[in-house]
Amino acid sequence: MVVCAYEGKARQPVEEAEAGVAAVCPRIAREGERGSSGVPRSRRRTAAARSGGAAAALGNDGVDGMGGRGDGVSPHSGRAPKLSGASACAGRGRGPTAANARWDVLDAKIKSYIDLSYNDKAGGDRSTAVQHWVRFCGVMAVDGMWARPLAANASREEALAEEFLVMQYACFIVEERGCSPATAEKYVSTVQGWHARRFGCKLAGGMRMWRLKALLKGMEAAQGGKRPKKKRLGVKPRQLATAMARCLGGLSALEANWRAALETGFCGLLRGAELGTATGESWVPATGMTREDVSFRWRGGREEAVLNVRPRKKGARTVQGKSVEVLLVGGGRFLDPVRALRRLLAEDPMPRERWATTPLFRDECGAAFSTAKVRGVVKWLVDMEGGDSRLYGAHSLRIGGATAALAAGVPALVIKAMGRWGSDIYEVYTQLSDAAARSFGSKVANVDYDYVEGAYYSEEL
Repeated sequence: MVVCAYEGKARQPVEEAEAGVAAVCPRIAREGERGSSGVPRSRRRTAAARSGGAAAALGNDGVDGMGGRGDGVSPHSGRAPKLSGASACAGRGRGPTAANARWDVLDAKIKSYIDLSYNDKAGGDRSTAVQHWVRFCGVMAVDGMWARPLAANASREEALAEEFLVMQYACFIVEERGCSPATAEKYVSTVQGWHARRFGCKLAGGMRMWRLKALLKGMEAAQGGKRPKKKRLGVKPRQLATAMARCLGGLSALEANWRAALETGFCGLLRGAELGTATGESWVPATGMTREDVSFRWRGGREEAVLNVRPRKKGARTVQGKSVEVLLVGGGRFLDPVRALRRLLAEDPMPRERWATTPLFRDECGAAFSTAKVRGVVKWLVDMEGGDSRLYGAHSLRIGGATAALAAGVPALVIKAMGRWGSDIYEVYTQLSDAAARSFGSKVANVDYDYVEGAYYSEEL
């Protein structure tokens, strides 16, 4: 059975803080198991109005049978539903010949390439929007199917019925899941793109769903307008240094890894996916930072560290290789990423011949840090300093570093270049001198700041 957990929107901040405690210092982790989020009490129709067994699907952890006609297909099963015209090999002979075996290989490659076009590298099946769609259709769709292709000769009434199902889905996301209309619109867009690439057509036969647009606009008006963007604060240099001295001041290899990761992420303006492994991904040396990707040198009387990083901007096209060098300068008043990296290599040694396959930052089991663990540790440290951990996450290191650089008087163009922002990044990098990069590295770890109105609050940094 393929499991499709129907989880809540997000973990509570205190749970993420607990995860941070457990990730850094298991000996002081809070006891007790975390309550799992169950199936939400959504408004659903009676079983009599559904095809056999569809209503019962919501009570199960699996999604078997939602592919329709009892074929047991799910988005996570790795095979396409048995739909008319959906097979890439329709109309082709399937005898036991070598030629047909070659076609089978091509069929598998086609599917794998389409899967790789998504951010999750799995065809979009792992996205929250798609998982909600699968479970929703298993209950609300009359036939219980989540694949909704319409025939070319489908009537207008059939297309309008499909549009109404999408409207019900959007309303469910807002009313039952507690999301904003803007989030519901994103979910529908995600499902539309997934459906088009999975089955070759959009929902409702590709018709312009005018009623859906009116529905989203009306729900937004009923809530008093668009919700403000989620506020995300950056950690301050003094705040981070004090918290690490209190909570990560031991001599263990794990604490050395965490201090180096946090100081590197702050001073290097690293994204969460650059610092740790993103959810649903596995660490591989070709994309993740390894011990081999860090080098040291002396310039101008100061020791510097250079990291080879593969940029991981969300939504950007994949770039082969670790094409970006991140410069870190030592000797900061609050933070010193170079010294932290040196200590990491001393406290957690590894034979040089294994550096190329060893994660730069790793836990006690040797696994690379995940973005979720980084988020949990940041929240935990903020809690220990008496801050509101709900306003902080893994991205707070990047936001804090950029804000500290601005407070230190670093030109906006240099901040943009060091943080690898903007579509015109090529032009920006051509104007970035070695002296400007070194000046940035020395200032970002030496200044503290207080927030004022108009500071960097957005995760878009």
